[in-house]
Amino acid sequence: MFVHNADGGLAVAGSNWGGDYYALDTTHPTAQTYVRKLIAKIVHRWGFSYLKLDFINAAAIPGYRHRQIDREEAYRTGLRLVRDTAGDETFLLGSGALIMPSIGLLDAVRVGPDVAPMWENYASDDLSDAKAYNALHAGINRLWLGGSSGSTPTSSSSATAATSWTTPRCSGCATSPRPAATGACRTR
Repeated sequence: MFVHNADGGLAVAGSNWGGDYYALDTTHPTAQTYVRKLIAKIVHRWGFSYLKLDFINAAAIPGYRHRQIDREEAYRTGLRLVRDTAGDETFLLGSGALIMPSIGLLDAVRVGPDVAPMWENYASDDLSDAKAYNALHAGINRLWLGGSSGSTPTSSSSATAATSWTTPRCSGCATSPRPAATGACRTR
């Protein structure tokens, strides 16, 4: 059910809060059933229509899977499973997401780190930990994303261009947030 390393142990996907975390094997039937049931419960039984999917880059870690497919396809397999179960009307935000492989499956991708009211985090040596330095550093270093979306800070239509790049929509479809991406557009 989890991605394994060459020794047969669980492959470490990263560490957070002082401990390691691991990745579900998105190609394993048991893991797929678990994800389907969990997402169905959260969206269709509990009624949530906005999901923040955190640490989802873990699905693409190197390792051994039930089906040996490339890491990007393993990542997209997991996202497809979540999207298909949640439905197009559910807004999916990827945090710790792979930007390009997420296009067409997620509605948005968070590109900055966690923040904190201190410049350095005294409790951790983790370079990606929550601290004000990381927030500033990420903001400056991710300015290039504006150019990749066809928008620039000086462009009069930068907000419109960025929104249309990250969340495909069309003006004639009020019922679904992603009609252009799913082919469900009724005005074309």
